[in-house]
Amino acid sequence: MTSTEPRGGTILVVDDDTSMGESIQRLLVCSGYQTEVATSGEQALSVFRPGKYGLVITDYDMPGIKGDDLAAAIRAGVPNQRIMILTGFLDKAMAFGRPAADLVMSKPFGVRELLGAVSSLLQQPEGVTG
Repeated sequence: MTSTEPRGGTILVVDDDTSMGESIQRLLVCSGYQTEVATSGEQALSVFRPGKYGLVITDYDMPGIKGDDLAAAIRAGVPNQRIMILTGFLDKAMAFGRPAADLVMSKPFGVRELLGAVSSLLQQPEGVTG
């Protein structure tokens, strides 16, 4: 599912909870963004290509590759990739320091909060993270 006018490049949404991933995708598409969904960290790594995605939004707590490990793997190859981690376990996600992401957002989140964060991250000049 894509929109006709992508804003800021395609967004890769990664969540093992398919209903959550699809809900985020619908929200982004309705807001004018082009999206793709992966249901695991492994699937995300298999579809990820440098320059293809303006933003990667990933759940933190997934079986296999967790969101922080996915962010680190992506950042190892593409240091400037914009990445947002969504988590219902903020304390757990931050226990070993800040993950390799531009933003860690706690679940539940509001629609405006998510869209504001996406817009802000996509407007950052390349190379600006943190």
